[in-house]
Amino acid sequence: MNFDVTDELELYPAQPWRKLEDILTVWIEMIQRSKIRSVPSAGTEMTPWKAVSWTPQDLEECVELWGMIVETVERKMELETTEALVGLLDAATLDAARIPAEGFTQNFILRARKPRFKFVAPGLRIPTVEEFIDQPFTFAPKPQGGNSGDTPPILMFRSDELLHTADLTGFNYPYAGSAAIVQECPCGLYLDQCDPDMPLPFEDGCRLVLPFKLDGGFAMQGDSTPVEGYDTVLQLGLNPYNVRHPLPFQAWLESVYHSIEDGKWSVDALGVAGGIDVWKQADTEDGWQDYFTSPGPGGYW
Repeated sequence: MNFDVTDELELYPAQPWRKLEDILTVWIEMIQRSKIRSVPSAGTEMTPWKAVSWTPQDLEECVELWGMIVETVERKMELETTEALVGLLDAATLDAARIPAEGFTQNFILRARKPRFKFVAPGLRIPTVEEFIDQPFTFAPKPQGGNSGDTPPILMFRSDELLHTADLTGFNYPYAGSAAIVQECPCGLYLDQCDPDMPLPFEDGCRLVLPFKLDGGFAMQGDSTPVEGYDTVLQLGLNPYNVRHPLPFQAWLESVYHSIEDGKWSVDALGVAGGIDVWKQADTEDGWQDYFTSPGPGGYW
């Protein structure tokens, strides 16, 4: 039996073919970033590769972008220049919130510059110690047969609104859906759950949970499919380079930085102004491109 390049193509209409050059370029970028490491002693002649859940470069670039956000907001607030303090929260708070030790979240929070304002993005505030400890998912019981090494969704920046977890589509069982172990959660920016046993685990993936749907027809995911539900704005959609990778935290920080620096978001005495409804700009004819992230070589994957 002979096959040609069109055989079975109709089985995956939502995932079009990509240039081999693009696929190989992304693979090289993963290796250069140390996302993919060669570990012959842990593998075989067929599988000498291991994907790590985060890399030092991921962390460094996120810390740098966060510092740029803080500096830009404080400059627009016309605050006096002072010595930068490091650490959004201390190690004791992270332990109390059951944040995994030595993970991406812990390292970022301990190294990130401490801001002198409350709101880092419209409607999203930097949590107090008490708010951060009150995580909706880290205290939830793990389901029978679940992986004890799973990292649950971690709420980084919160809104005042709550949402039923049955309405979430981005998180997987047991954190979302009709059988979720938690019935409701605060809206805000979450670092996504991470299963270390997945072929390509990502601790630096994130997801913005909004208290409203964007169903006006303009908001698009990175694969140019419409944003649906409460938690898919800015997401990559069906990522041809890694189907399960949510939006990288670095990409979210970059989007926030440019929205502030370019004056698309305003700043007041509390930080980034406007409230959670500002995110509805993502579903407008003039604004959707500011909330669009496309995966590919030289970008995010």
